Amino acid sequence: MRTSLPTQLPKEKERPNDDGNNFLIWKKHIKTLGHRPRTFIRRFEIETRKLFEEQNLSETIPQATLVPFQNVPTNLPMLVVNIVSLIWYLGRRYPRCFADPQILNLLMSYMIKARIGPSVSAIFRDCFVHIPLTEEQQRRLDQVQESKSTNFQWHWPLPKIIQLPARLPRPDKYTFVRAMEYAYLAKNAVFATEVWIRRQAWRAYIDDRIEQDFHNVLWSHLGDDDLIRYEEEVRNDFADLRDWSKFATLESERSDGASNTLYEGYVRLLYIQTLASCGLCDDALNMIRMGTGEKYDWTFSMLAKVRDYAEAFEHHELGNYIDGLRHSGIHAESQTGVNE
Repeated sequence: MRTSLPTQLPKEKERPNDDGNNFLIWKKHIKTLGHRPRTFIRRFEIETRKLFEEQNLSETIPQATLVPFQNVPTNLPMLVVNIVSLIWYLGRRYPRCFADPQILNLLMSYMIKARIGPSVSAIFRDCFVHIPLTEEQQRRLDQVQESKSTNFQWHWPLPKIIQLPARLPRPDKYTFVRAMEYAYLAKNAVFATEVWIRRQAWRAYIDDRIEQDFHNVLWSHLGDDDLIRYEEEVRNDFADLRDWSKFATLESERSDGASNTLYEGYVRLLYIQTLASCGLCDDALNMIRMGTGEKYDWTFSMLAKVRDYAEAFEHHELGNYIDGLRHSGIHAESQTGVNE
């Protein structure tokens, strides 16, 4: 479910200090007040916590039977207070709804749209029950993960009293797609690698389920729709998930279309672009050589942005490899024309 953030009011209805719903816009507003750039994050935390306390939400939400907000948010701190507090309220009031990942996917999407970086990685880590990593995957994650990146919690910048339901969902395709989109947007290779490692574990778990059924049922073919069904099985081990026809028709709606495909190639492309944009061109080239993970191969046009990064960082091997895809594509087209 992709829902855009509220837009600014028209000029004729503009309110005082109406500084937008994007952190970049909010920073410009704070800069006009004379604050130094290093204080922006701290200032944002102070203002949101002040609003949280002024509305007495720590006392109101645990007892509320209705959504405890009366005013429309007029700036980014107020918007964030309302969104995070609403998730807290819904989690306490309707914990069963949080067995499905779409609510928390939407929360992460809001933080991505608002460019609130510290919250995005924390939501990805804290709000989903990820598949356990192998020892090798955990070792690799420990190597790349920055300690400062794990200091934030999903409800930042609000206090620690805010808690999610005890039972959290497993992630779905949309979770990984949005997280990787943010990593590319922020040029954060560390977070992108974490998303990729956790997604590898997730896919391996699904593939293991598929292999078991292939062995037991002796199937000979796996279609893309079957992957949707297996993902749903992995997401919720407690429901009767063999009613595949029902779940297959609902999954596209639940994950905003992400269930139509596993987006394997798209996620890999985002990861490759993130690595290349951060100058990690060797790693990007190794990922390209692993293939798309789909039924199609990489083409020059798919990797055009990566080619630009290769040129910017003067990584000739990566650039030459991508150039070779352009020539091979032309050769393939000419061969097709001859055959016809």
